[in-house]
Parts: sequence; structure tokens; C-alpha cells
Amino acid sequence: MAFKSYEFTIPKTTAQLRPYTQTVNIARSFITSINVEIPPGHKGLAVMNIRAPGFELMTGVRGDDQSKNSGPLSVQLDGPPYNVIFEGWNSDSFFPHTFIIEIQTR
Repeated sequence: MAFKSYEFTIPKTTAQLRPYTQTVNIARSFITSINVEIPPGHKGLAVMNIRAPGFELMTGVRGDDQSKNSGPLSVQLDGPPYNVIFEGWNSDSFFPHTFIIEIQTR
């Protein structure tokens, strides 16, 4: 099993209708879990989704949570490349907000 962490920072005033996206490549094709850590300060102003081509992995991860875990997953991605897409919006007009995502693969 392998763990990889990613930081996903959503710029300030990013609208839900025009979400900010970031595509990351993962080394292995089989996702077994995803954990999202949410630093203090979001106050529910930022929301993110995690998906892969053909899969919704986690949706509606809100900035007012402290962390969110997918629980056990059994997702086989097509590829290579093996891509995961982070997508989010931020209604805060003063600050960007960051989510820390850990993906476990085998």
C-alpha cells in the first residue's frame, strides 16, 4: 500500500459555477481510501469534490468539517495515466483555502 498527500488550494472568490480544478497523477490504479484534512479558518466558505474519470469518489467536502474520510474504497482506475481530479469553490472574498488530501493506493 502507498500513501500520497496533496494540497489543494482554492483561490478566493471562486464561483461554484466555475470551480477551480487540479488533476493529479497517482502511481497505482487501485484506490483503497481517501482522507481530507481541513485546516482551521474555512468556516464553511470552501467546498470540494474528488473524482476520477467515471467515478465520484467524495462529494461535498465542506470547509466547516475538520476532516472527512471516504471509508474503505475499492476503485480500479482506467489508465495509465491514473488521474484524480480535485474540484472546488470558495465564497471567501479575502482568503484562499487549502484542503489536504491523502490517497491510499495499492
